[in-house]
Amino acid sequence: MVSDISEHNYDLDESIGSSEENSYNIPPTIFFKNQTLSYFVAEPLRMLYNFSDLKNECLVAGNPRAHYIEGLLQYFQCRKSIKGLDHLRQSADGNYDNGTYIYGILMLCRGNFAEGQYYLDMLSWKTNQDRTTQCLTMLKQSLKAIRVSVKAKYVANTDTMEPLADCNTHAMDSACKDCYYFKKMKEFVDYIRNKKQ
Repeated sequence: MVSDISEHNYDLDESIGSSEENSYNIPPTIFFKNQTLSYFVAEPLRMLYNFSDLKNECLVAGNPRAHYIEGLLQYFQCRKSIKGLDHLRQSADGNYDNGTYIYGILMLCRGNFAEGQYYLDMLSWKTNQDRTTQCLTMLKQSLKAIRVSVKAKYVANTDTMEPLADCNTHAMDSACKDCYYFKKMKEFVDYIRNKKQ
């Protein structure tokens, strides 16, 4: 006797209500918007040359990770800073931590202190400084194969942000409201200054 749920019961329609069927009904815009793209976040150059159709579909759908990748590629690889910043801002506005971090840091380093502070504050650093540490770690991975140079204005603006108050500016693992932004800028500038090209 064959059970009703036997693998040989061809009258049973298993697709009704199954997650497999529902995955085929996802509109393309939602599909591309929700792609994690983690492989490409770690290696953005792969998306520049080999997967541009996927990248473009994700950008059109508003995928914040795709905007992060495109922002890094435009800003650092292609040296198109305005275009790169626009994509990084879209990534940040899409609540992608890594996009929020690098956009905030670049705004600070470029001298737009209010906007840079606003975006870094979105990462809730006053209650959890680990988020920005994780973002820096991911940024280092993302930029590993990309040539990055220190701009004079990055150094000058970092010096401008150095706190006058008694702060331990050399202890990078702790920060207060007087030194946090300076320390994050210094971390970034030191990283790109010491990065092996």
